[in-house]
Amino acid sequence: RARAACVDVVYAKSLRLSAAARAEASTGQIVNLMQIDAQKFYDSSWGLHLVWAALLQIVGCVVLLFQLLGPSMLAGLFTMIVLIPVNMQLVKIQHQRRKVAAKKTDARVTTINEVLLAIRAVKLYAWEMLFAERISKNRQEELVFIRKLGINKSFISTLANVSPSLVTLAALLFFTAVAGNELDAATVFTSIALFENMKDPLARLPDRITSFVDLSVASGRLQTFLARDEVAPRARRGGSGDREV
Repeated sequence: RARAACVDVVYAKSLRLSAAARAEASTGQIVNLMQIDAQKFYDSSWGLHLVWAALLQIVGCVVLLFQLLGPSMLAGLFTMIVLIPVNMQLVKIQHQRRKVAAKKTDARVTTINEVLLAIRAVKLYAWEMLFAERISKNRQEELVFIRKLGINKSFISTLANVSPSLVTLAALLFFTAVAGNELDAATVFTSIALFENMKDPLARLPDRITSFVDLSVASGRLQTFLARDEVAPRARRGGSGDREV
């Protein structure tokens, strides 16, 4: 429903744009808003409850580990806190690259729409190769940022998968080497089980954070488009002399 509502709002707004606003908003940008940006609302809505559920599960595991390992758990907690700024920096980079990639996509779709609208002239003057090279160039520029997005997302996912192991290592190392406690089977296996329970929510959070970053970029683009000037109501009705039916 959120996706359908966004498509409806964008389409209705495109019919009310003024001449100056139409010059700024290309057909490719409007198509991307209805097809790509509107889809981000659907992609993010179903994962909203996964975020608070994952955070609740992480907090529960931390409390149980503190009861089991005592102050040694603080070493693992410190390791987790150190990794948070790294993850946030990667998310910030993801947000910046997503905005640039969206602009590259707009440029490519705009060029394709212009070619399709003027296909007769393109065929008449044999401009196929010229526009094909232009579209290919736009696509290559877009792919550069899509690859960067994929590489950055892989770093985020890798960090999320490695974090539980690093936290486990730090906590157990502090428990034995610094606190001088002896490890027994009950402590080891219980600690590993609790840390493993944290692995799934920690691995799930980066995808949800990435989807919310995409949603933030899409929301900004939609707000910018919806804030553009519209024609006057009288102009849309065809003037003051026309009667409304």
